[in-house]
Amino acid sequence: MFEIRGDVVADLAADYINPAGKAGVTAEFPDAAGGSWAFFNCSNGGLLSTAAAGDVKLLNSQFKAFGSPLGLAYGLEDQGDELRVIRWNDDTQYDLLGTFNTQDLTAGKCGSVEFVLRLPPGEVGKQLDFVLHNAGSHLSDATALKVRAYTNVQQAAPQTDVTDKVQARFHNRLVTPLGPYAGLFGGVAAGVEPTLKVKLNYWRDGTIRYLEFPQDSALDLTGK
Repeated sequence: MFEIRGDVVADLAADYINPAGKAGVTAEFPDAAGGSWAFFNCSNGGLLSTAAAGDVKLLNSQFKAFGSPLGLAYGLEDQGDELRVIRWNDDTQYDLLGTFNTQDLTAGKCGSVEFVLRLPPGEVGKQLDFVLHNAGSHLSDATALKVRAYTNVQQAAPQTDVTDKVQARFHNRLVTPLGPYAGLFGGVAAGVEPTLKVKLNYWRDGTIRYLEFPQDSALDLTGK
């Protein structure tokens, strides 16, 4: 299963600056597009633009976050596992665009989950805040939050998950004949090319590869 994405306009992971073992470094750094990233704890529910000065704390590297030695991650006490996205239309008016909780999703490797929020062109607003809502009492590692924004996003055609049907035919062979796709998987929407998309996870080296096979092709894992 694929998602066709567009041009990257903001990428937290690419702009991130590691505190490099120094304690007390604040979690703020520029992005490649001329803006900036900053991580705050807001006691007023994450409404940064209207928070009083005493309600805001900038995250820093003085805490030892999960699995990270002191000075190698940004964190703060009493954060949690709910993410809210807030759009600011001006200095006082805002819209809550989405609330996402890890309890509502299936966690992947190392407990990771992915949230996707789609906005039509022109509806990003003046500023977007990503709020980690308090949901526990523990140290939170802000370096584990990846935020990426895209523009010119192409919407993928409707797809059907056929994993079980392919696995039923696959018996650890490099080449697995599947026969006519229509007979095995059923029909597709008008105007959509009936191809087979496969995600391969090479667990030995931790790499992932994507393949796409033309209509009625065998499942060929030889790499030819």
